Amino acid sequence: MVKSFLPAVRALVSRRLRELGYAQTEIAGMLGVTQAAVSNYLSADREVQVRKIRELGMDGALLESMLEELVPATMSSDTLSTDILYRHWSSLLSSGTVCNFHRAQARGLLDCELCLHEMKGGDPERHGVLASLREATKLVQASPTIARYIPEVYTNIVYCVQSAVNEKDVAGVPGRIGRRGGRALALGEPEFGASSHMAKVVLALRSRNPWVRSAINLKPDKLLLEWIATVVGHTPAVLDNYIDLEELFSRLKEALVSSPLDALVDPGGRGFEPNVYLLGIDPVSLCNIANSVATLASRGSRLTGAG
Repeated sequence: MVKSFLPAVRALVSRRLRELGYAQTEIAGMLGVTQAAVSNYLSADREVQVRKIRELGMDGALLESMLEELVPATMSSDTLSTDILYRHWSSLLSSGTVCNFHRAQARGLLDCELCLHEMKGGDPERHGVLASLREATKLVQASPTIARYIPEVYTNIVYCVQSAVNEKDVAGVPGRIGRRGGRALALGEPEFGASSHMAKVVLALRSRNPWVRSAINLKPDKLLLEWIATVVGHTPAVLDNYIDLEELFSRLKEALVSSPLDALVDPGGRGFEPNVYLLGIDPVSLCNIANSVATLASRGSRLTGAG
């Protein structure tokens, strides 16, 4: 998708937006890319881009239908345009039309049917994990306030399967969740194995707290921590200082947190930014709570008596 489908689609969308009178800088803002990238898209041969997409199995009528949906969506909503793009890509995968292209690129995959298995059948639990994570990501992107609590290292939301044993069992947002125009912006669609750090946080905590399946990291602003304390019922514990990530994960393996909702403050250190990890059973509930405490903290209210 990243090497073939996405660049070709962006080139065609850029051309449509330019025809509607938008400047390159405006198009760059809508697509979340640089102006130089848009310039390259506009100078690319349109027929070559169309051919790239058709080689993946999308016929001309379906391509036109996708562009008619995608162009206005790109003008109005990051979330909507991402959903449309992902829906069309998923349709290509589940239909098997991408298989011939993929096999031509990698001769050793002549009998591969992984995409057909994952998109049509596969593990229902893993499909459910991704669906919940997509919903949670939409909630965060819809929040008018949570972006101010996204740390410099960005935010991620993760969710694992019940029997998670490694990072491949934990889904997250590839590229994490950044900021754009005062709002949170997911840089990719949730997938398994997408977040190494947050996956390790959850896996480490599950050593003594198997109820923990989801987590989101935020900037540990003072007012935000006060509201988190009110919601979880106590002041979040602060991890001891550490000198490297190995020591951080070792401390997390020994930590005890309270079901079904808790938080831990990571104090950071040299080369490591402080974070607060909000912990829960599922990402939708967790992100609703994260949005609520962000909204309350952004009002500047001060609390007293948080236990």
